[in-house]
Amino acid sequence: MKDSDILRAALISGVIGIIILFIILDNARIEEKNIWELNSCNKEETVKIRGVIDEIEYSSSSTIMKVSQKNILVVIAFGNVSAQKGDYVKIIGKINDEGKLVAEEVKVLKPN
Repeated sequence: MKDSDILRAALISGVIGIIILFIILDNARIEEKNIWELNSCNKEETVKIRGVIDEIEYSSSSTIMKVSQKNILVVIAFGNVSAQKGDYVKIIGKINDEGKLVAEEVKVLKPN
C-alpha cells in the first residue's frame, strides 16, 4: 500500500470514530428529574436534580445537604462541597436504599 492510501484510511476511520462518539454521547445524557419523581427511579440509575439548599452540614469526610424544590431531599456528598444555604445547585448522583441521593457532582448554579 502507498502512504497516501494508509493516510486516507486513517483519516476516514478517525472521522467515523468521532461521529460514533458524538452519537454515543448524545444518547448518554443524564435525565433531569424532580425530587418527587425519584421514588420511581431505579437505584442504579444516575439522576440529575436542581434545587435550593435549605440546610447544610459539614463533617471531616462528607457534606449532608437538604435540597428542596417542592419536596425536600437529603443529599450526601463525600469530600468538601463549596456551597452554602440558599444556593441554587445542580446535583448528579444515585439514590441509595434509604432514599437519599449520594452525590457524584455538586455544582452551584446561582450563589446565595
